[in-house]
Amino acid sequence: MLPAGQTIASGPDSARKRGNELFVAGRYADAAAAYSAGLADAGIRDVERGTLLSNRAAAYLKLGDAPAAAADARAALRLQPCNAKAHARLARALPRGDVLEAPAAVAAAVALLGPHLDAELVSLYAAVRDATADAVAAAAAAASPSAPPPAEPPAGPAAVLPLPRDPAAVALASTWREAAAAAAAGAELVVLQPGVYETALGYIPCSVLGLGGAELRSAGSHVIQHAAARRRLVIANMRLGGTGRAAAACVWGAGAQLSLIGCTVAGRDDVGVLVTLGGIAALEGCKISNTSKQAIEVREGGRLSAARVTVEDCMQGVAAAGGARSVVLRECSILRSRFEGLMLQGTYTNAVSEAQAVLLQRQQQAPLSEADAHGHLVSAQAQASGRRLGTPLDAALFGCTIAGSGGFGISADMGANVTLAGCRLELNSPISVFIKGGTDATLIGCQIIYSGAKPSHPSQFAPPGTRQSGARVAVNYAGAVVVAGCAFAGPPGLAVHEELAGAAAGGARPGARAGNAGRPR
Repeated sequence: MLPAGQTIASGPDSARKRGNELFVAGRYADAAAAYSAGLADAGIRDVERGTLLSNRAAAYLKLGDAPAAAADARAALRLQPCNAKAHARLARALPRGDVLEAPAAVAAAVALLGPHLDAELVSLYAAVRDATADAVAAAAAAASPSAPPPAEPPAGPAAVLPLPRDPAAVALASTWREAAAAAAAGAELVVLQPGVYETALGYIPCSVLGLGGAELRSAGSHVIQHAAARRRLVIANMRLGGTGRAAAACVWGAGAQLSLIGCTVAGRDDVGVLVTLGGIAALEGCKISNTSKQAIEVREGGRLSAARVTVEDCMQGVAAAGGARSVVLRECSILRSRFEGLMLQGTYTNAVSEAQAVLLQRQQQAPLSEADAHGHLVSAQAQASGRRLGTPLDAALFGCTIAGSGGFGISADMGANVTLAGCRLELNSPISVFIKGGTDATLIGCQIIYSGAKPSHPSQFAPPGTRQSGARVAVNYAGAVVVAGCAFAGPPGLAVHEELAGAAAGGARPGARAGNAGRPR
């Protein structure tokens, strides 16, 4: 504490100077108090607030209060995204082994300080780099084409920002020309300062980390286009901007791997993220909203792994069809999709499903617009490719929320293999989980909430008069359905319905149910 009769100087600048003097003297608690006094000043400017928060984070680190230090460093970076000391203090404050925030924080500090690195920061960089390397290897193994469908939530994040072996391979850029030049000179990770960057037809030469809402754009094409011939690409903390008539991010080609970490896509007049032709995408902590098509589309051998991703107000949440191989979602939220929250369509057909397809085609005889006709053509080509490849579609959702969908929460068809564990499906019209076409589905420990009301816009894919309901198993020859330990809230008769139950069930395996609970809503 301060000696009796001594007060902390008033005003942010005076408080900062006094706090610095106390810090140098080793009086860290008094330094923190001085910085706090400056922060309490009513006339403080953002730049002064950011500096005081960063300095107080340093004092908290000396006092051993890492959570308080991390909170102050984050607050400082919201005001001063290019504050190198705040980035370094955040990296030091995070728990040992953190692989979500620490890599970005230490990389930003190294890039901003350039050649002026002290031994402590170099040591911290090495420690975070080594911890990150293990997480990168684990995430890559989970996304590998040879990895089996997970029976339980995979450990660790879906994607991690890898750090180069040498800190000198981390560069700083304020223009796209500088970023390209740094990559050509051997940089493996470029840190972009706040601003808008126009890419050349979506080509990104190396991994990129954005500061302070940095934005990537591309004129009339993909913002990011990553193909097999290039190394694994990681994009972190970037806005993928523009409203172009192409997917914001596209990964395609066998072996191509794209990781998006903390990225946002909003208002895209197309798909948010497209994964196709054997490409692999991993998303961690991203947000995709208001796209005119799917938030994420997976097809033709594509694989998707996503954790803590939020999808809001898109035409369709996640769609996997036309030969898509796998979808793994962990703790994701898919909200207010105009059609399906999650659409899964495998490549398996039998006589019954073929007959259903013919009937559906006869119901849809209205002429198509040019855009719709093109969409149908792309879908048909992808479906034909999937059949040629004979690819199974495996999907697993762990702890996800799908709510407010206008055309099924989840639709699984044509031999998909889907597992839902600990998920919440709420008020999806007309059906929360719709299963048909030889699909194997397992629902374990899920919460399913439905109203029983008739949808305002009936779906052409649901039986006439369908009321909002829980799980519905339609014509599902050769498919198996298990519903165990789930809680249903809504009219009891609409919790689980099997269209072929009873005398008509001879050609299908009836669903197995165990330990479920229900209550009226």
